[in-house]
Formats: sequence, C-alpha cells, structure tokens
Amino acid sequence: MVTWPKDIGHAELAAPDQLHDAIAADDTVHLLTRYVQERKRDPGASTRSALLTSLRTSGAALVVTSIILVAGSLCFLPANFQSIHDVGILLSAIVVTALIADLFVLPLMAERFGGR
Repeated sequence: MVTWPKDIGHAELAAPDQLHDAIAADDTVHLLTRYVQERKRDPGASTRSALLTSLRTSGAALVVTSIILVAGSLCFLPANFQSIHDVGILLSAIVVTALIADLFVLPLMAERFGGR
C-alpha cells in the first residue's frame, strides 16, 4: 500500500509532477502536430478522418514510448527507500493516465471543438 508523507512538498514528489507535464505535453504535441499535418494535406477531409489517420500513424509511437516509460518507472518499485518506491508507482500511473487522455480524451475534444 502506498503511504504518502504528510508534507507533500518533498522534492521526491515534485519530480513526478514535472515529468507528468513533460510526458503529457510531448505526446499531445506529437499527436496534434500529426493531426494538423493531416488537415493541411487534405483540407476537405473531415475532422474524424484526420483524427483516425493521426491515431493510426502516431498512436503506436505513443503506446510504445509509454510502455517503455512505465517499465522504467516500475524499476523503482524494489527500492528500499519508500519515497523512491512511491515515485515509481506515481510515475507509472501518470504515464498511463496521460496515454489514455491522449488516445481517447484528446480525439473527442478535437472532434468536438476542431471544426468541420
């Protein structure tokens, strides 16, 4: 069971938050850049079509990098130092959550607010 320190201002717990921002932003920018390229390549295409093409071409890269990041984060689990162990759990959860958001939430938002 994960026990969080009462003072969450520890430096050990600040790093996962910064990594979360970097991971989520990188994957989101990667997917949105591909989406914009698809929209420019075929201006008459629907938002859904551009999204599906973007997910087909970039989705695999997002999944593979997320698997690698989770595997790396899980290496912290055997640590004797509880904060390091907790960071491994937190980073893994953050990466999985960011991947789910990029693969499911972002396309729904783009379809809803993305125009055509």
